[in-house]
Amino acid sequence: MKQLILALGAVGMLSTAALAQDKKETELKTELLKNARIELVDQLKTMSLEEAKVNQFADCYIADLDKNLSYTELKELDGLAEGKQPSEDLQKKLSTLGMDCAKILEP
Repeated sequence: MKQLILALGAVGMLSTAALAQDKKETELKTELLKNARIELVDQLKTMSLEEAKVNQFADCYIADLDKNLSYTELKELDGLAEGKQPSEDLQKKLSTLGMDCAKILEP
């Protein structure tokens, strides 16, 4: 009986640790997306686009990133040195992201 109680306690602790890790990754993913949006808006503003369109496109694109990329993939992108390319799998994913958002920037 003691062993069963200890085993259940261990399972409970592992579940709690896993939930804490998931929460931390979710918070970190949110932070990465927030920073990516800031950088995207800054880049788009240099293109003399309407501010409303810039913000609408950024919201759309970041939502697409959030929906389609994992925390690990976002972390890979964030950690890339300038001029470096992401993994081939990630490049494939990135090539299709934001397709629906592009129409926002059309005149």
